[in-house]
Amino acid sequence: MFGSSSGGYSGYSGFGLRRLLLFLLVIATIFGLVGVINGY
Repeated sequence: MFGSSSGGYSGYSGFGLRRLLLFLLVIATIFGLVGVINGY
């Protein structure tokens, strides 16, 4: 089911959104750490 091209796109939207949220969380954490380091 995961390897099929027919049903792969339908499940990609949910997985892509979750991946995007995780990516934004990582970016926010990195910017937070950089801000703390630059603050000191």
